[in-house]
Amino acid sequence: MKGGDGIDLKLLTLTSVFGVLGTAIVILFITVVYFQQENKLKQSDRFTVPPTALLQLSDAQRAKLASYRALDAEKGRFSIPIDQAMEKVVEELGSETNQKAAGEEPTEKAEAARQGGT
Repeated sequence: MKGGDGIDLKLLTLTSVFGVLGTAIVILFITVVYFQQENKLKQSDRFTVPPTALLQLSDAQRAKLASYRALDAEKGRFSIPIDQAMEKVVEELGSETNQKAAGEEPTEKAEAARQGGT
């Protein structure tokens, strides 16, 4: 069966149907492959277990934060555990706030802590 312009409508219809079916099959195949690969990644330890080097680095950093050590002994700069340092800062800033509320001048130690000195 030919149209007014000499186009074979049966061939055009058949080609269109196979084109649509072929496209749907390719899309379905790609979707299946995608989800299979996604499941493999989820099941692998690659994204769930941190690398050994990273664990060692974080352990070393935690040890530094929790220990006493000399930063520059000549200048008298030392490191104290982070928990103690935070408590000292809170105490010093709290005493500075209380002194200001009472109308007193802050101590040199509280002023140095506020400005980031030691």
